[in-house]
Amino acid sequence: MVKGEETEWKRVNEELVAETNYIVTGLQTGAEYKFRVAAVNHVGRGEDKEIPEPAQADLLEGVPYFFRVSAENQHGIGEAFEVTEPVIATAEPSAPKRMDILDTTDSTVVLGWLKPEHDGGSRIQHYVIEAKAKGTDKWMVVGNTKNLTYVVEKLNKGDEYDFRVKAKNESGYSTPKETLAPVLVKEPHIEPAADLSEIANQLVTCRSNSTFTIDVPISGRPAPKVTWKLEEMRLKSSDRVSIKVTKDRTSISVKEAMRGDGGKYYLTLENVAGTRTFTIDVNVTGRPSPPTGPIEISSITSESCVVNWQPPEDDGGTVITNYIVEKRESGSTAWQLINSSVKRTSLHVSHLTKYMQYTFRVSAENRFGVSNEPCAETEPVERIGKTHILIFPSSHTETPDFELHDDLKKTICLRAGGSLRLFVNVTGRPAPAITWSKPGVDLQNRGFIEVTNTSTTLIIDKVHRYDAGKYTLVAENSAGKQEVNILVKVYGKLMTLSETKGDFQK
Repeated sequence: MVKGEETEWKRVNEELVAETNYIVTGLQTGAEYKFRVAAVNHVGRGEDKEIPEPAQADLLEGVPYFFRVSAENQHGIGEAFEVTEPVIATAEPSAPKRMDILDTTDSTVVLGWLKPEHDGGSRIQHYVIEAKAKGTDKWMVVGNTKNLTYVVEKLNKGDEYDFRVKAKNESGYSTPKETLAPVLVKEPHIEPAADLSEIANQLVTCRSNSTFTIDVPISGRPAPKVTWKLEEMRLKSSDRVSIKVTKDRTSISVKEAMRGDGGKYYLTLENVAGTRTFTIDVNVTGRPSPPTGPIEISSITSESCVVNWQPPEDDGGTVITNYIVEKRESGSTAWQLINSSVKRTSLHVSHLTKYMQYTFRVSAENRFGVSNEPCAETEPVERIGKTHILIFPSSHTETPDFELHDDLKKTICLRAGGSLRLFVNVTGRPAPAITWSKPGVDLQNRGFIEVTNTSTTLIIDKVHRYDAGKYTLVAENSAGKQEVNILVKVYGKLMTLSETKGDFQK
């Protein structure tokens, strides 16, 4: 711009202007000014365009004005564009728009506002926030900020305050913008809530030995107390479990998850406004447990039988796809596959050899694998669920009987401290059930009993006078029952009750 008759042009904008309008401030009322505008791009500055006639700075402070602008080219002046709202000629900015209470606590108030409609021709430097206690007339400056929000701190709980904000530019302060009513300094009471929308069907699924995380946005005023439970067990952070809580989120992570880590997880949120509990189901998937035993054998013929079992107690979190049935002949260590795609919990097994003893085992399978894999002979019996049968012609049975050594037919005499060994051969079809007994003594705890399909042995070490007496052996099957008595005498020092009660009270 250039003033009056002066010839030296002065730049009025410190930075380039992207818009097609600009407010020039600091003019002298009554003086005439010429203005020119030039466009600039990455190549350089274009030709100046000067207004045809000088403009007089005769705007009066505080008076509203309407303005309009027209474009001109070689064909003439175009239609004018007029502002829709009047502009008040002032060097100070207009007041900030609105004044909102965004939040309150027991000692703070969060204020928010919008920037002024008009900055007075110079950039807004900052905003000044003032407060006045209810019932007083004195405004106190409580802070300033360049932002459009401010947190007023160190207020008295239960007191009420009025607030106002002023905008500041290089020429001065705007008129203040006040809150509509006094604000009560108090933490609002809002019932706790949790957003489970990010968890589809409130179900979390993960593979065994992996990590799962339940992450939940929470809310409530004041911030709620957070409790996590698995079924009835309250959870705390540990080597495998990590619980995190912030003002607006809570999460629980479980590493190396096992099947037992699955179930219903309960998230409880509690504050003075109330208590709410939310449920998330967790399914930890993996291989199934073995079929439930014992395996039962039915419909026995001379060449076949039916193997029956129950489904696993734990399906691994998914459906059982099939069962695998195997057999092993007596005297062999090799398992032979009978059928690997059994869909039911029974199987008819044919082509068996007469008088051959067989052991069967069954494994369950789902899409994650076979139960207790590998299913080998060395696996514990309770894990692979096995049983054995001896195949005979369906009409052949045999009453149990004993083959006693001549020494067992007489009274057996032992010295105290020695060992008692009673070995008896047993016959019978099918193989009979064997029972050893002695009046007043639990022989399972006092000694060691071994039973096979063809014999049985009773062993008692370090015998004493109380081990003397009558021992009864009973063998029983579907064809009948047989029993035999064996007498034992023990010579030597009579033991005291304190020395023997450990054997007889086990």
